[in-house]
Amino acid sequence: MRSLIATIPLLLIVGCATQPNLPPYVYTPPVVVSLTSLYRTNNFFVAVFTFTNISSNSMSYCGDDKGHPDFCFQYMGREPSFSNEDALNPSFQLSPGQSGTFFVRRKQFTGPFRAGIEMSGEFDPKIVPSQDYWSAYITP
Repeated sequence: MRSLIATIPLLLIVGCATQPNLPPYVYTPPVVVSLTSLYRTNNFFVAVFTFTNISSNSMSYCGDDKGHPDFCFQYMGREPSFSNEDALNPSFQLSPGQSGTFFVRRKQFTGPFRAGIEMSGEFDPKIVPSQDYWSAYITP
């Protein structure tokens, strides 16, 4: 009986030592927004962003057309602005793995900024609450 009781702590120690180390949980948004290029043309600066649906479900967004989605723009420490706030634009779908682009044009970028796109898991984002997905901040 004593030997059985003595082996229990040993089994616990060995059992704990053989547990696999799980990687920490990292949230990955279903849509990734990233800067593709930043250039000057005529009297404007243009930032080109790509948004990619990395989820396994289709996502929808609003815009003038499929190639011109409504987007958000924000300077660090300021309120965001929206390209077509409260506009009644049609909805477009982005299939899993599919990407799109949008352009932010300014006379100049005056500090760190980011851009994003509002997307929803439903086809009509005007009916279902949607989420803004942002790029990292860019310092021009």
